[in-house]
Amino acid sequence: DMFDRPGKPSDHFPAPFANEEAAAASNGGAAPPDLSLLAKAPGVERGFPQFVFDIFTQYDAGGPDYIHSLLTGYDETPPAGMVIPEGTHYNPYFMSGVSLKMPKPLS
Repeated sequence: DMFDRPGKPSDHFPAPFANEEAAAASNGGAAPPDLSLLAKAPGVERGFPQFVFDIFTQYDAGGPDYIHSLLTGYDETPPAGMVIPEGTHYNPYFMSGVSLKMPKPLS
């Protein structure tokens, strides 16, 4: 027999859009990333000396910390002389550049 149970944070979250094209159309032409995959990603690098301490503290929350920094880092102003392309938003924590199309999601 099937049964329903209360949801858990570890449950699969269904995508809010039917496909990537619909997601891009609803978000200014750029499909949003799957933040659940970013949270699991071990590829967030921490420079010296932080990675040395990680061995002893067993720190492995780079993905969730990156998401937090990305979502809360929009209030900073770009350095003087930095050119931010039109239609993008400056975020110093964005790993793939200096700006992204996603506007500030939290206020």
